[in-house]
Amino acid sequence: MEPKIKTFQDEIKEGIPNVLPPLKPYDQSYNHAPKRKAILNKEEEKLALRNALRYFDKKFH
Repeated sequence: MEPKIKTFQDEIKEGIPNVLPPLKPYDQSYNHAPKRKAILNKEEEKLALRNALRYFDKKFH
């Protein structure tokens, strides 16, 4: 029996896992995107963060 290869669609349907993988160290050998400009004021920044965090369990906040 061949092992099932998950498709991207299958993985998305599973949602955010209960256990997050460990943070990878920053690798200087890769060409990274430049830092974004800070275009939001403090209140907009808080709102954006609250909106993003609602998708994650509170234990990850």
